[in-house]
Amino acid sequence: MVKAALINSADEVGRPQVNFVSGFGQLDALGAVRTVLEGRYRSGTVAQSQEQVISLPVPPGTAQLKVTLVWTDPEAAANAAKALVNDLDLAVQGPGSTQWLPWTLSAYPSLDSLALPARRGADHLNNVEQVTIDQPVAGTYQLRVRGYAVPSGPQAFSLAYEVTAPGLEWLVPSSLLNVRPGQPTLLRWAWAGPPAAGRLDYRPVGQATWRTLAAGVDLSQRTYSWVAPDTTTLAQLRCVFGSQVVVSDTFALARPLPLHVGYICPAATLLTWPATPGAAQYQVYRLGATALEPFRLVADTLLSIVPSQNAGPYFAVAPILSGKLAERGATANLFEAGVSCYIRSFLAQQPIADTARLSLVLGSLYHLQSVQLQRLGPGGFQPVQTLLPVTRLTTLFTDLGASTGLNQYRIVGQDASGQQFYSDTVTVQLVRRHELLVFPIPALVGQDLQVAGEPGAELQISLYDALGRLVRTTTVNGALNLVATTGLRPGVYLLRAAPAGSAALTRRVLLIE
Repeated sequence: MVKAALINSADEVGRPQVNFVSGFGQLDALGAVRTVLEGRYRSGTVAQSQEQVISLPVPPGTAQLKVTLVWTDPEAAANAAKALVNDLDLAVQGPGSTQWLPWTLSAYPSLDSLALPARRGADHLNNVEQVTIDQPVAGTYQLRVRGYAVPSGPQAFSLAYEVTAPGLEWLVPSSLLNVRPGQPTLLRWAWAGPPAAGRLDYRPVGQATWRTLAAGVDLSQRTYSWVAPDTTTLAQLRCVFGSQVVVSDTFALARPLPLHVGYICPAATLLTWPATPGAAQYQVYRLGATALEPFRLVADTLLSIVPSQNAGPYFAVAPILSGKLAERGATANLFEAGVSCYIRSFLAQQPIADTARLSLVLGSLYHLQSVQLQRLGPGGFQPVQTLLPVTRLTTLFTDLGASTGLNQYRIVGQDASGQQFYSDTVTVQLVRRHELLVFPIPALVGQDLQVAGEPGAELQISLYDALGRLVRTTTVNGALNLVATTGLRPGVYLLRAAPAGSAALTRRVLLIE
C-alpha cells in the first residue's frame, strides 16, 4: 500500500507520463501521506482470470484521475526468460463503457526506442501499472484489476487513486514553518491544469496593500525562489491567475530561535535565547514521552529551571507573534551544551610560555556577582585578579607575578545568592628568556624527558653520562620537546641545551629504574 501511495502521488518531472529518465516522477511525501489519511487506496487479491472491480465517483470539473496498481511478485526461477511471474492487468472504465489502459514503454534495447513516449496498452512486464485520464467527464468510473496470468496465486495487490481538482494549492509557505528573513525561500504549490501564468503577491498581516513579488510566473513549474524581506512579522502570499485568487496560510517571517544554555548549576539551569522583534511571549518546549511538548510560556528571553521540575535534558523555544505560534528552533541537549556552572571554558592561552595568560569564557552573566582568578601557592590557592562586577562573557587574564616553572590556576565565582562555583585546575609552565625547564626529575628509564625552553627559540640539546660521554643529541624548536631515555642505564646525566646566539644551559638529570 505504501508503494502504491508513493508512486501515485509522485509529481511529473520532464516528459509527461512514465519514462525511463524520471520514472513515475518526483516523490511527494505530503501527497503520499494525504493518500493514506484520506483513504484513497484499496487492497485485495485475485486468482487466475478473476477480476476485482472498484467503483469511483468523479465530480465535474476534475483536472485529472490517476490510478496506480502495485503488487509484490513471487521470485522467478533462475535464468527465466521473463522475470514477471504473476501478471495482473489494470483498466479504468468510464461512463459510456470507454476504457483506458496503463501507460507502457518500449522495452526494445535501442536508444531511439527507449526514448519513445509512453503509450497506452496492456503491460505484461512490470508489477506496477498506472492509468491517468486528463479532464475526465463526470460520472462513476470502474477500476478493474484482473488476474491475467496467475500461476502462483492468489495474488495480493494494492491500488491507490487520486481525483485532482483544477487549480492551485499552496504547500510552502505554511503555518508550520517560518520563512527566513533576507534568505532565499523556495515557494511551492500544487498545480492541476494546463500551463498558465500567474502573479505572486505578498503582504504583512494587518496591511491592506499587496506587494507584487513576480508577474508572469509559469504555475506549471510549481516553484518560485523568493528572497523574503529582512523583517519579522506575520505575512501571507497569494497567487492570482485568471479570475481566481488563492491565498496562502498565515506564516511567520522570522528566524527560528537558537536556544543557549547559560549555566548548569546544582541549584538551577538557565536557558536563554535572542529576542524576536514583535514577540510578546515565547513558548518553551521540553521532550515528553515521544515528542516535544509545551513546558513554559514566558515573556522574557530566559528561563531558569530547577531540578525539582524534572524537565529532562531536551528543550526548544518558539516566539509568539500577534498571538500566533511560530516555528520552534532546533532542540538543545543539556548534556552537549559544553557549559558547567557559568563556566564554558577556562584554558591557558599557551601551556608553556614566558607570560602566564589564561582565557575564561562564561555562559551567562545572569545573577553573576564576581569572578576571581587564583594561583596555587605554598599555603593554598591565592587571589590573583578579581572581577567585580563581571561585565563581559570573555576575559583574558595575565598573571605577571607567576614564577618560573609550574603554575596552577583555577576560577572561583560567586552568584547573587552567595553560592560559589569552581573551575578545573589549569597549568602553565612558565619559561622566561634564557631559562630551561627539564622534567620529571627523577625520571624512569625509558620515560621521555620533557624539555621546555624559551618559546620559539631553537635548542641544540645534548645528553651526557657521568663520564662525559655524549649519549643523545637533537635539535628542536618547539615549546615542549621530548628527549628519549630508552636504552640508557640508571644514573646521573647532564642535559645541555644551547639556544641560538646564547650561552648553553645545563641541568642535572637522574634516571632510576
